[in-house]
Amino acid sequence: MKTKNILITTVATLLFVPAFSSPAKASTWHRYTPIILRGHWYSLRKYNVMGTRLRYFCVLKKNYFNAGGLSDPVLNNRIQYQHQANSHSYLIKCHETFYSHGAQTNYYKFILQKSNVTNKAYRLKFKFLGSRTLNYHHNKFYRGTGSYGKWLYR
Repeated sequence: MKTKNILITTVATLLFVPAFSSPAKASTWHRYTPIILRGHWYSLRKYNVMGTRLRYFCVLKKNYFNAGGLSDPVLNNRIQYQHQANSHSYLIKCHETFYSHGAQTNYYKFILQKSNVTNKAYRLKFKFLGSRTLNYHHNKFYRGTGSYGKWLYR
């Protein structure tokens, strides 16, 4: 009788405990850029920046991310991301290649939404969260101070 009770309790536990568990967290980093984010993203209009008219842009490829202003490019490779199911945000971790030659790791947060503009399926904006340089002894994380940029469309 005891073995039967133990068996019934074990089966009931295996059946009902997963139904009450919490959803999986996005704790692991996945390689490359998510397919839905890949492409050339542009602002709909030009903006006045330092005396010139400029259209903001962002290029996301499988293992490459490029965005920047007039004379200060942001070139990143070795992209990894975290994404939680049913979420509009993506955390991107990549290595800056232009100034630090891959020693600096940059962190970004991307927000992807359905577009409200005709002929544009999605809109995207992102913000720089901070960076970490591995070559220094302290390996300190430097928090970014900027806010989200303009909406970009593909």
